[in-house]
Amino acid sequence: MLRILFLLLACSAPCFTALQAQSILYGFPNNGGGGAIISMNLVTCEQTVLSTITQTGTFNDFVMMPNGDIYLLGFSGNTPAVLLLDAPAGAWTVQTLLPGPPLAGSMLALSDSTILISTLDNFFIYNTNTNVATNIGGIPGFSGFGEMFEYNGQIYITQAGGGNYPIGTYILNLSPLTLTPTPLQGFAIGPLTSVCNNVISPGGIPGEYNMTTGTINPLCEVGFFGGGGGFSSTAPNLLNATGPLCDCTTDAGTWSTSPSVIRVCSSEQITLPHSGNEVLDGDDNLVFVLVDGNILNNYPNNILGVFDDPVISFLPGVTEFNTIYLVYAIAANALGSGIDYSDPCRYILNDPFGVEWVSEPAVSFTLISENCNTGCQTIQATFTGSGPFSLTYEVSTIAGVIGTFTQSSSGQNVNINVCPPPGYSGPLTIQATAVSNVACTCN
Repeated sequence: MLRILFLLLACSAPCFTALQAQSILYGFPNNGGGGAIISMNLVTCEQTVLSTITQTGTFNDFVMMPNGDIYLLGFSGNTPAVLLLDAPAGAWTVQTLLPGPPLAGSMLALSDSTILISTLDNFFIYNTNTNVATNIGGIPGFSGFGEMFEYNGQIYITQAGGGNYPIGTYILNLSPLTLTPTPLQGFAIGPLTSVCNNVISPGGIPGEYNMTTGTINPLCEVGFFGGGGGFSSTAPNLLNATGPLCDCTTDAGTWSTSPSVIRVCSSEQITLPHSGNEVLDGDDNLVFVLVDGNILNNYPNNILGVFDDPVISFLPGVTEFNTIYLVYAIAANALGSGIDYSDPCRYILNDPFGVEWVSEPAVSFTLISENCNTGCQTIQATFTGSGPFSLTYEVSTIAGVIGTFTQSSSGQNVNINVCPPPGYSGPLTIQATAVSNVACTCN
């Protein structure tokens, strides 16, 4: 099972007071021993291997200290231990053992010489100068296999499963050692990290997580999984002390309703419910872009159309009927009536609406068979367009309409049985009076 662990450091005491970084570190432990640690620039998405670890053994989490030292939370045999990595050599040395069960958890750097460590429900403060780990207590029934992180001066810890606490994210109080549940939305039930107190979501596409709205601004796509392990972990790269992400205030805002797929008939315009709560610098624009697939797949070359308000139009020769496209809101530096896609502060509201222009339905009838004894006929109705369909039709004799009927179909064809009134001899007529699908009704 893939388990992703993340580490967050924020710009408040007791943590580092001047964290300024535009890149994060990924650790990829190998279950068979070794692994790798890479750096990812969150502006350019460039990925650089910092250490190829070949030493036998594994680790669960890691932190980088301001002097560049990388500490791992791993094992000495089956005993949890603090390890110091020799990055160029790809090997580590055991610094100290951590008493407790043979399970390791997560690490959070509190200062330039202290690291907070969790192993199952036990918590330690490790001093890198004295090489001493002090047990500060435990929380019975808690199994913090997620990650610790800090935001706005508070320490958070994620509960990934097991124990007596529900899966989710909790505020971790150190004095006294207690947990407070949080109402964080969306990806907050998983581990998080941060850059300059901006919370970064986990996964193969790291992005800025909004702690208030639960929305995500995607930044890059991780293409390196060379560790071959069962999970990955991240930490800020403290040696990269610059970065425009630290000074960005641009925000694309939110939708006023939960994203879904909006379908309209033919080439009607589609209006999206944007809240109008974007945050723009004086030189920014907010645009709405139409994309075929995920926006980060070949971004920005996969953008089909750009709109300066949330009213999306069908693009003849570009868009097709009965195809679902995605619409993202993006805020960035203005470039003409559009935006500069390379703006390092560009913000993508990574919660897109789906839009679909549905072709108008039509129906035709074909005689399949006839019972000469009863005069009943089997008629096949063949639909064109996108289903499911609803058909209303009339059956008539030479004397007039004998009935109006409704038939539904999830496919392109459906058989209809038509019978004459008792004792009638003569022609029968079947005529469609209305046919509809998910977005259109044609009479």
